[in-house]
Formats: sequence, C-alpha cells, structure tokens
Amino acid sequence: MPKPVFYRANAIIYFQGDRADGIPILKEGQVELSYEDLQTGAEIREPIKTGEFFGVKAALGRYTHDETATAMSDCTVIHFSIQEFEVVVSGNPRILMKMLQVFSTQLRRIHHQVQSLLSTERISTSQEAGLFAVGEYYLKERQYSQAAHAFKSYLSHWPKGIYAPQATLKVGEAESAQADHDDDSVESQIPAADYSVMTFTEINNQYKLGRYKDAMKGFLSMVKDGRDPEHLAYVEFRVGCCLYHMERYSDATKQLAAVIRKYPKHPYLGEAVYHMGLSHEAMGDVDKALGFLKKAGQLVPEGGSMYRQILKKVRDLESGAI
Repeated sequence: MPKPVFYRANAIIYFQGDRADGIPILKEGQVELSYEDLQTGAEIREPIKTGEFFGVKAALGRYTHDETATAMSDCTVIHFSIQEFEVVVSGNPRILMKMLQVFSTQLRRIHHQVQSLLSTERISTSQEAGLFAVGEYYLKERQYSQAAHAFKSYLSHWPKGIYAPQATLKVGEAESAQADHDDDSVESQIPAADYSVMTFTEINNQYKLGRYKDAMKGFLSMVKDGRDPEHLAYVEFRVGCCLYHMERYSDATKQLAAVIRKYPKHPYLGEAVYHMGLSHEAMGDVDKALGFLKKAGQLVPEGGSMYRQILKKVRDLESGAI
C-alpha cells in the first residue's frame, strides 16, 4: 500500500543524484523542485501542485533524480512503489495522458536548450579551458595571487564547470602558498614541512589536532600528486571541512558539493552534507542550513555522536528561527 510521509518545512525529500526507488505524490502542503538550467546554469525552481506526481521520469527510467525536491512548508507526501504507480496509471487513462503532455513539454524545452548549447559550446568551452589554463600557468610560475585570482574568476563564471572541483582545490593551494610566502614571522624561518613525503595518517592527524591550514596543505599535496588513491574521496571531502574550519564558507560549499556529486555513495556522505549545512548557517542562510542538516540526519547512523550533534543543531536553528 502507498505510504504517507510527513515532512517538516525545509526538509529535503530527495537530492539530485539520489536513486529513484519510488514515485511521490503531494497530498498537502508545498513542495518545490530545483535544478540547473542547461543553457544558463541558473537554478530553476518549480512548484509542485497538490495531487501532482513528481520524480516520475527518474523512477520509470531506473536512474537517479536530476533535481532536488524540498518541502517548502509542512507537508504530507504519499510514496508509491513503481509497481503501485503502474497499477494506478493502467486503470486511469486520464493520468497517463496528463503525464504524456508533461513529458512532451519537458522534452521540447530540453531539446531547445541543447540546440542552443550546441551552437555556443565550442566558444564557451574554449573560454572556460583558457581561463583555467591561465590559473595553472600562474601557479606553476609561483605567482600565487594571480593564480588565485584566475581560479576565483573561473569559479565565478563557471561555478559548476568541468574544472570547478579542481579550481576550488587550486584556489586553496594558491592562497596557502601565498600566505606562506608573505609570512615574515619567526615561525616562517622554520623549514616548511615536506607534505609530498608525509603519509595519509600523518596529514590526517594534523586535521584531528585542529591544524586545519597544515592539514589542507597536506591533503592538497595528496590530490596534486595522486598519492594513496584509495583515500582520495576522503581527502577531497576533508579539504571541504578544512575550508569550513578556516571560515571560507563559500569555498567550503563548492568543494563539498563537488564531493557529494562525485562520490554519492561514500561512507562520509552524511558528514559532508552536515558540513554543507554548517557552512550555510555560517553564511546566514538558515533555511538552506536546515535542509542540509535534516538530510544529514537521514544519512548518518542513528544514535551516534554525529546524529546527536545534528539533532541538537536542528533544534537550535528551528527554535532560533521562530
């Protein structure tokens, strides 16, 4: 039997990239879908009407969702299994016709966007690769401020570009190198640690001790050198955590978002989503923070210390938001 599920306001019903294992219908309340426009890269928000199915394409096609569904108010959603949905549709031709109309409209829109993209893709790709290459040139020449500026410019123009995850890492690499170069304190006279020969455990211990700047340098060196590939997902995730602890919240969200997209099944996914929530809280966006924190609570082991931290943070934010 279809199961009704109650969601609090700002709860995430499913994330883009989540496996579609059923088809929800909005019984009451407000739900919004958000996804990226193929042509402009802008975020599109689409409200769901009461009584409307959503997430159908992904479920029937047996692939992951290409949008995020968020509860905009307290709401009740009925979740149908694919088999239950097929029974409902087979017995109601009007529902089937409505679905075909919606799919037809969406396909025409996507076709138009793809045609537009094809006409400009070559120029856009060339500009994108060119700006990223400028950053790499300056980094190689040890002109760190210019490199950081180039990579930040890249991210401002192509926040979800093909080089965005690398650019985010390289901003950190350039700024860390520039900070070392500009540091004229007594500490700077001590020979710098050679992160290229440090083990994963040694670098990770720096993180555990709260030495986030040093830890990020070590993690970045591992990414750059391709060392310990079995730890690569964890290392890229920890770079995002270091950025959060260094109060570079916008960079942290970009890095963590890239990690979440790249490793959607990683054991540390819940903690990555948790740090996304903390970063949005630090930037003053309580609604987004709550959405990510509630999703994190669904991903981490129930009853553990991380789970308790998340529950406390959610309670604190909700009481403060009222």
